[in-house]
Amino acid sequence: MIARFDDFELDTTECRLSRNNEPVALEKLPLDLLNLLVERHGELVSSWKVAPTWSPDGSRLLIRCDQPGLNAVAVFQNDILEIVDVNSHQAATIPDSAKRFNQRWSPDGKWIVATPNNESEIEMFEVASNRWTVLAKMHADY
Repeated sequence: MIARFDDFELDTTECRLSRNNEPVALEKLPLDLLNLLVERHGELVSSWKVAPTWSPDGSRLLIRCDQPGLNAVAVFQNDILEIVDVNSHQAATIPDSAKRFNQRWSPDGKWIVATPNNESEIEMFEVASNRWTVLAKMHADY
């Protein structure tokens, strides 16, 4: 698909951006995001499609995804976390992960840290045991 806007042309098939027929150098993530937004023009794009988080060893992705059957308003507040195996393409839902945000892998890949949507705690999920632990409680004053 070719998309044109102002002096720019985006070829989503070739993943190439040009301005006035001259190539524009973009890093992979911004170019992928631009492609996604152009291909899904007019649609609500879920946050997981924009910013997945790679495990430290590169074998898994940590994503936020929509719970099936929810309307667009409820989706953002009820996203769940999933771990996707890059090789097998299999996804596993992290138990009790609805309404958790700001997710990141630990440097060793054994833990995932996240905050609930009210940002009252920092929680850690142990991948091996499938269990959440409260790391710290905070006072959110807003």
